[in-house]
Amino acid sequence: MAWVDVAARRDLAPSAGLEIEVGGKALLLVEAEGRIHAVDAVCPHHAAWFTDGRVEGGRIFCPRHMGAFDLETGRQLAGPPCPSLGVYPVRCEAGRILVGINPLPAARA
Repeated sequence: MAWVDVAARRDLAPSAGLEIEVGGKALLLVEAEGRIHAVDAVCPHHAAWFTDGRVEGGRIFCPRHMGAFDLETGRQLAGPPCPSLGVYPVRCEAGRILVGINPLPAARA
């Protein structure tokens, strides 16, 4: 796994998410219950942006269909059936937020 430095810890406000891009993928950093989470920025059900949704407890809610997803596991908790939400490991070092991304497969020659 590769750890990517994505933001300063001070840039993440407790009441708001921070959209970032890692390897061409849109992710959202959110703080909930004292922990920082990195999840896909777009709902897997109907492509709504979670920046327009809300975080409550350990859940994130889609603004379009009010689907709810667990921030730890990505498992859907409510809403119409859809795939799980992508979640990524996070760690903080020296005031920076790092997100763990699986390396891409090697290109074939």
